Amino acid sequence: MRHGRTFANAAKVLDTRPPGAELSVIGRTQADDAGRSLATLSRDIRTVTCSIAIRTQQTAVAVLKSYEETLGIAPGTIPLSINADLREIDAGSIEGNTDSHSHDLYTHALHGWMNGDRSAAMPDGETAGQVVERMRPILEELATHDGDHLIVSHGAAMRIVTRFGTNVTADFALQHYIDNTSTIVIDPTGEYGQWKLITWAGAELGAE
Repeated sequence: MRHGRTFANAAKVLDTRPPGAELSVIGRTQADDAGRSLATLSRDIRTVTCSIAIRTQQTAVAVLKSYEETLGIAPGTIPLSINADLREIDAGSIEGNTDSHSHDLYTHALHGWMNGDRSAAMPDGETAGQVVERMRPILEELATHDGDHLIVSHGAAMRIVTRFGTNVTADFALQHYIDNTSTIVIDPTGEYGQWKLITWAGAELGAE
């Protein structure tokens, strides 16, 4: 799940480094609503893990509270943990920028990532390969456990690990935006790289 809307999102700031911006009022409402929506998607969430960014922590806490309330689960039953390796891809020298050229550089890098270029990056930023290297072990470890597991992370990072880990195509990934509190659902059967995409922001691969 992507975090809720932040003040940086509203101002179109490239905000990738922890601790980052907080959730806006809209973002807090989104996170609360997302917990109820999650309860219709799965009644078997066993763990919640989020990145170290303030926005993902705030989202995870609100989602978990709403999810437990919706399903009548005692508060604190589902464990919540933080992992710094789930952070967003680093924007390098355009971090904090709001100008159109910087956003074009981000979009260019995104197209590279979605087309399978592990070396693509924003200027002086992280590559897709580096993101996969730090996030893949977390996903693989969770995949060894029974039940469903929620990760609250970031839009670009989510798209990268899904693109390289599942059967999602470049065209599909580029055509379907990951909005705030959107989810990507994966069946992690087999090896990373062979996993199956179930839904991407509610859309099913090949359903259109």
